[in-house]
Amino acid sequence: MPTLGVPFMPAMKTRDENQMHYLREMERTIRASEFWRGKPKGAEVAVRRLYLTGAGDCGGSSWPFDATQEEVDARIAAERELEQKFKALWKRDPELARSIDWGAY
Repeated sequence: MPTLGVPFMPAMKTRDENQMHYLREMERTIRASEFWRGKPKGAEVAVRRLYLTGAGDCGGSSWPFDATQEEVDARIAAERELEQKFKALWKRDPELARSIDWGAY
């Protein structure tokens, strides 16, 4: 299985044309917004978060309220690992990182 140049990364699902169009429009809005205009580093972080979450970042509200500490710890570790893979690929090939549906994993 290809790893997209990132260690231990299986082949990943890519976003379809409609998803990419939506995300690119959101990216343009972020970069053009008056709020981010004076904060280019913050805008870049917001753009990366947009592509990592697919605009679906809701602060963990989908977590079950009755999860054990072990389940919570495992989920946090998995999210951190995925974020590290995203960061590594973004550094190597931002356009490819944009096209991966990171929320599917």
